[in-house]
Amino acid sequence: MSAPGTRPAIVGVAELAPVRDTADATELSLSATIAMAALDDAGLGPGDVDGLLTHPMDALARLVPSTLAEYTGLVLTYGDSVDLGGASAVGMLWRAAAAIEAGMCSVCLCVTAVPRSASQTGGGPTRRAVDRSPYREFEVPYGNIGATEGYAMIAMRYEHEYGDTAMQRAKVAVA
Repeated sequence: MSAPGTRPAIVGVAELAPVRDTADATELSLSATIAMAALDDAGLGPGDVDGLLTHPMDALARLVPSTLAEYTGLVLTYGDSVDLGGASAVGMLWRAAAAIEAGMCSVCLCVTAVPRSASQTGGGPTRRAVDRSPYREFEVPYGNIGATEGYAMIAMRYEHEYGDTAMQRAKVAVA
């Protein structure tokens, strides 16, 4: 991470050519494509990024930064979702700069992408609302739809890896 007071700078940008129909692309896949293109423009790789700002995605009701980070292989110390309507991109830049200056991260990727599909009536483009996210495919079918299930899964994995018990973890919370 950067030292507090570090001056941020925009070092890479990317955009996709506008199209009427993004076919089967999702917000997640488009965001990943844009993210990798921006990193390529900056001469950086996923291992260089420790901060991520995204816009809320229709298909991912929550946990958007962590889902995109997992999808793209980023390891984050800072992540957030910015929803300021048409000002979201500028809001992301401000938050990225603030996070870098505060030492919360050293490289903060700002990503937004909206898939479009031609409407059934032949009119203009409409937002795609189909959820094809890993969250929907691998977690929702098993009832993992609340905020705490992810932590339970992490605790179970930790118990498996290190042999601790729920009683031992409870002692930490009580202490």
